Amino acid sequence: MKSFLRILLLLSASLIVNACSSCSNLGDITVGRYNVVSLRPQGLRCIVGTVSLEETNNGPTVTVTSLDGKIFKGDDLLGTITLEEPLVLPGPKTCWTDLNAKIVLEPNFSALTIVRLLRSPDLSEFTVSFKAKMKVGPLKAVYWKNNIPLERLIRK
Repeated sequence: MKSFLRILLLLSASLIVNACSSCSNLGDITVGRYNVVSLRPQGLRCIVGTVSLEETNNGPTVTVTSLDGKIFKGDDLLGTITLEEPLVLPGPKTCWTDLNAKIVLEPNFSALTIVRLLRSPDLSEFTVSFKAKMKVGPLKAVYWKNNIPLERLIRK
């Protein structure tokens, strides 16, 4: 279960990097290394965690003020991912940044389903939708994507 939640937390990091790098005005943002700093369960269906990202931002400083994402397996909603606090990606430079996210699993998503997914993960069955609000200096932008195949998101 813990390794599955680590995957979901790393997925939230991928969503943010994808949102930032997809806006042409924001420059080139990439993640080199990452480290899961903490995973804290909050009840049976929720986890709060921190991922430390080594990010390279070749453009201006970007602040991700909010991110709301959903993970689907086929048409079934498995859970939601939200950013717990704004994320600042300083630029242009390379540095370590902490990403704090909250993951809430849907009530119909059982522990047995998680075990099955860990034994034979078929990423082609999963899609992600998300909306991110970002700020570059005084400029604000909203970026959203619907039904991104999880395989494509992880490869980026």
